[in-house]
Amino acid sequence: MQPDELLSRDQVEQQYGLSRRWLELAAVRGDGPIMVRISRRMIRYRRSDVVAWISSRTVRSTADQTEPPNFDRCAPDSARGAGMSSSGSAA
Repeated sequence: MQPDELLSRDQVEQQYGLSRRWLELAAVRGDGPIMVRISRRMIRYRRSDVVAWISSRTVRSTADQTEPPNFDRCAPDSARGAGMSSSGSAA
């Protein structure tokens, strides 16, 4: 295995257990492994970047989370802030 070998999403899924769909969503959010854009529709991952990304996420417990999840990113635009007043309290 060469560290600069380029892997497809399917290969990353098979070798590292990160699902193809999760990689697609992470690419949109910008919170997954660094990608190499070969063409408009072809994305690859350097093996060394995937390994480094996994290593950077290593924690001893769930309390060691380095940054809080941003659940607002997952909500549809129409749902963001729905039912909330400008003060942040429920309307």
